[in-house]
Amino acid sequence: MHKSALKTFLLLLFVPAVALAAVGDMTFDPANSTITATSSDGLILVEGPDGRLGYVCDDIIDNGTALTNALIVAETHFGAGSSCIISANYNISPSNNFILDDVNCNGTESSWIDCSHTTLFSHNCAVSEAFGLNCMINNAADQTITSFTSNPATGTYASTATLSATASSGLTVTQFASTTATICSVGTNTVFFLSPGTCNVTADQVGNAAFNPAPQVNIDITVGKATQTISGFTASPASGTYNGSSTLSAFTDAYLALDKLAGLTITYGRTAGSSAVCSVSGNIVIYIGTGTCTVTADQSGDTNYNAATQVTLDIPVAKLDQTISNFTATPASGLFEGSSTLSAISDAYSQGEVKIAGLEVTDFGSLTSSICTVNGNVVSFIAVGTCAVSADQAGDENYNAATQVTLDIIVDAIVPDAPVITNIEPGFMSLAVSFDPPESDGGSPVTNYLVDCDGYTANGTGSPIVVENVPNGTSYSCTVTAENSAGQGAPSSADGTAIPAFPVPTLSYWAQLIMVLSLMLIMFGFAMKVRN
Repeated sequence: MHKSALKTFLLLLFVPAVALAAVGDMTFDPANSTITATSSDGLILVEGPDGRLGYVCDDIIDNGTALTNALIVAETHFGAGSSCIISANYNISPSNNFILDDVNCNGTESSWIDCSHTTLFSHNCAVSEAFGLNCMINNAADQTITSFTSNPATGTYASTATLSATASSGLTVTQFASTTATICSVGTNTVFFLSPGTCNVTADQVGNAAFNPAPQVNIDITVGKATQTISGFTASPASGTYNGSSTLSAFTDAYLALDKLAGLTITYGRTAGSSAVCSVSGNIVIYIGTGTCTVTADQSGDTNYNAATQVTLDIPVAKLDQTISNFTATPASGLFEGSSTLSAISDAYSQGEVKIAGLEVTDFGSLTSSICTVNGNVVSFIAVGTCAVSADQAGDENYNAATQVTLDIIVDAIVPDAPVITNIEPGFMSLAVSFDPPESDGGSPVTNYLVDCDGYTANGTGSPIVVENVPNGTSYSCTVTAENSAGQGAPSSADGTAIPAFPVPTLSYWAQLIMVLSLMLIMFGFAMKVRN
């Protein structure tokens, strides 16, 4: 088959608009287009009033708003589901004449021939200016929804059902809706029953490129009055103690189903046999004795719910425990040879309407006797480290003894005391300073001593320390400062003076000098001899 004939065959098969049945009909030129079952790409032919066909010149139509509106007209002309863009083949030279030039549409026309343009078949276009499109053509098939059900088939107020449907196309049905908003609502595929009555729901399948949307279908679901049940009846805490209280809570399926419906709250009470053990106010049960407190929960129902069956809860009430809290030291940290004041409170002391005398917390002790000692409520720090102290309350006839609580107090060192200078020994441009260590090292070993003799300094780890390069002939006063992990302490008092001087020559000194000079003369003579 000739190539042009094949294209004509395809055009007739897949694009019925090519039949050129009316004035202004727009079709793809089979000789200059690629045509498939779902798309056509090529030059556009427009039929004139006399039946002649012509191309469209790309002047004006191929740019800006004119192009946008021209594509809208083309998509409307080719039918629902069509989608067009400008063709990459628009510059293929046609063999026919141009029918339209300077086309400018507003987007509401049914054909380009209805848009603004020059006189038909009057143009100034070259054969390379033919305008073309690339369009997706809608050839989708029809479909129907074949099955639509609710599970369960009937409902009760404040319950739900699951919707499901199938389509003849095999596509998933996921769009469900309610037409009776006061009776039911739909979220995804779940229908929520809002009141008794008849719930009408719909199902839709929107289709895709291969299938058109299915016709909507609907079903009716009968919604009846619901029965409510009280559950989750609890007390927090679950057991009670004398002079304490608990918070009661419970819920019904009526209360939860539609976001706290008014009138469906629960009321609480106690049985007559529990009057000596507890009383109830609102949702609070107060323990006025010991034994078993039996509390009740009721819900009277309304027009949508029957009254719930009463439920009861037994709460054991025991002797009251006490707890020590707010165990503190002031100040919170300690210093070597310092002290802090301890304090704590017990809930036994302040619980109830009347403060119970005799349950103050006064029993404090030390758990680290090598670091700290306790006398009454005062802790004294005798070493550096972690001081662990304890607090106890022995209880009485209404309260058990409190569990011991402990507190760690960090004890830090302080700077050491000042050393005591015992002697200053002068030398040649030097002073040797001797001293006794400080009476207290501040809880941390002394790691360095600093000697200062009127601005000339030296340091070391013990006595004596020699200060070098001190000019001779001047009197100097010296001080010594001790240093530990906490820092430098106060300097010693300027104790004693000394004057560095040249050493007094002795015989051994002169003998050593003569020996050195003799050795130098011998070496000089040997050198001269070798040279000659």
